[in-house]
Amino acid sequence: MAGCDSNALRAATLAIQGHEQLYRHLEEKRDFDLNFKLLEESRNIKSRLEGSYANFDGVQADAGILETLRQLTITNLPTAVSESSKQKFLSNIMSLFKDSIDEILYAGLIWCPWYSGCIKQKNQRTKFNKLIIVYRMRPEHFFSFMNRHNREKYDVFDMEWLYACDLFHFAHFLNTGKARFVEIVEKSLRSPQCTLYCSKQFEELMNCNISFVKNKDFIKRCLMQSCGQVGAKKGKKFCLRRSTTLQTFSDSFKLLYYVECVLNGSDAKVVGEDKSLCEEAKFALEMMSELYTFEHINESADEKLFDILMKWKENLDKKFAITDLSTSYTDFLSNWLGSTRTKTMNLDTRPVNSDLGQVKELCHRLGVSHIRPDKNVVSSLSYWNESKEERGKDKLVEYGAYEIRLFCEMLWKCSVVILEILFTDSHIYETDLWRELAAHRRSFICENAIRQYLGLITKRLKHLERRRYGNDESKERKLFYQILHKTDACQRMMKNLTPNVRCSGELRETIMRIRLEPLENEFSRENLMKRMTNVVETLKDDLVHRSSRLRENVDFNLLNSWILKSRGWNIS
Repeated sequence: MAGCDSNALRAATLAIQGHEQLYRHLEEKRDFDLNFKLLEESRNIKSRLEGSYANFDGVQADAGILETLRQLTITNLPTAVSESSKQKFLSNIMSLFKDSIDEILYAGLIWCPWYSGCIKQKNQRTKFNKLIIVYRMRPEHFFSFMNRHNREKYDVFDMEWLYACDLFHFAHFLNTGKARFVEIVEKSLRSPQCTLYCSKQFEELMNCNISFVKNKDFIKRCLMQSCGQVGAKKGKKFCLRRSTTLQTFSDSFKLLYYVECVLNGSDAKVVGEDKSLCEEAKFALEMMSELYTFEHINESADEKLFDILMKWKENLDKKFAITDLSTSYTDFLSNWLGSTRTKTMNLDTRPVNSDLGQVKELCHRLGVSHIRPDKNVVSSLSYWNESKEERGKDKLVEYGAYEIRLFCEMLWKCSVVILEILFTDSHIYETDLWRELAAHRRSFICENAIRQYLGLITKRLKHLERRRYGNDESKERKLFYQILHKTDACQRMMKNLTPNVRCSGELRETIMRIRLEPLENEFSRENLMKRMTNVVETLKDDLVHRSSRLRENVDFNLLNSWILKSRGWNIS
């Protein structure tokens, strides 16, 4: 927070220290239920005041705009949307995503051909309409160090009537054959629907000469999802879910209908208008039309529909088993994704040296941060493996290699292992980009880093107390000297000094004695336990009785700017 009131920051600091002193006093009382939410909120307040509170931002949805879009979605027939309604849709969609994304690529209104075929009242056919929106996130958002969990949290809207997602999620699920996305672009399934908006890049995809349904993944997904939505396994028997509704039955029959159309080589229609339905489909449509209004009539009707659905699926399984569907569109889709993602950017085509063979031979323990080629990042249809590790005494070389996104995420979270890679100067190879980051290493000395170190120390002490490694003396020695080493690192960070990754002086001498000398007398296990316990307790007391605190978090903007620069992106 720019121009922050120093008095407010001081008050926040005192509040946190007061909370921590109280929790420190009560932590030995096993029957006292400590609630750390208040402490965490105090830390968040202080971080906002000092400007270290920053996180990934998704689309901030306005409730009023969402409700307007919902009303438009459930009151318009996709085949009869007026121009004025289209403009209302687009105006509200643009307002919803204002200043949050790079570009809207597609917006469409879709209904279920099965549901619309079994409901006679026209004003009820729109009840389960779905608004689908595909957009492209801004480059600084897409190329940030956000992890998969947060991408799915911030880049996807998944509601009963709305599904909106970033370009990557659309392409990823289209490639795996998810019906929701295939029916947008596949000509044979596209009717009935209304395209509210379509960019030039999306038009290329919709008008390409590729069949997205003549693919095994699409058929398998439809068959599996059709029964998974309405049934569940109870013991050895697959039974109807009691929570099944008209909508879920309609969706399941729709998926089987799509499979039927693909295997027969026909286009999907509004089901009531399709004269070529198989016997199971006709019977199900007739039952749903007669017995259902908008919700269940009775359980026996549900069971009959479930039996019909399972019989239809069984017949399609047999037909699918003898059908050759070998269409693959992965390469085409990957190229389309890459070109669509980079429309507003200049792709840096620098060669990336991925041969680490010589580097591995030079050292015994290695931490490597590497950059995946930019073209691979923008064209990838799935999440890739971002790390590779070889650990253990039986390995010729021990190393950990981390792709730069994962490396930055771990650095932001103050992983002790990753921080030590940054804090050390004993590198066998480094680039100018690395030296640029290392020049700001003091920015990574923060309260969160101290907490991570303290967490590691506490965990090591508990392992010793519980004799986790039994009589394995070598592992216990390692725990003892790690506690000393990390405690020293915490003491240095409390003084705003970078921790020593390599020990020196008296500390190094003590550690070497623990590593090499017999565990007896002064260095007996009992004496070392007393010493380590005292060291840890003293550290905890020192932390809670400080009169000042460091910044709470790592500089988010510094780290995010560095990864963007490392990717080599020039935003035009």
